[in-house]
Amino acid sequence: VTGIADTDLTVFVHLVDEDERVWAQSDARPMQGDAPTLTWLPGELIADTHTLVLPADMPAGAYRLYVGLYDAFQGERIALYQGNVRLDQDRALLGTLQVDR
Repeated sequence: VTGIADTDLTVFVHLVDEDERVWAQSDARPMQGDAPTLTWLPGELIADTHTLVLPADMPAGAYRLYVGLYDAFQGERIALYQGNVRLDQDRALLGTLQVDR
């Protein structure tokens, strides 16, 4: 049985401000390498945990949390669509977070 991806992909999680500055990020293979995308099957759900460490100088404010996939060897993000529309920067918005200091 082959997976739905033809290469092993890496997950990225970015916390960005309104100017698109990345303040915190996590890049890792799914489930810390225990669930390579090469083995994923259509419709399969993968629970993946990422920890973001916020820098001490991060200002208070609203930040957006994004997620996506990329080919670490090629350095290219995988095209991401919502319906028939390709998402900007090939990343999905998970939500908005408020940072208080």
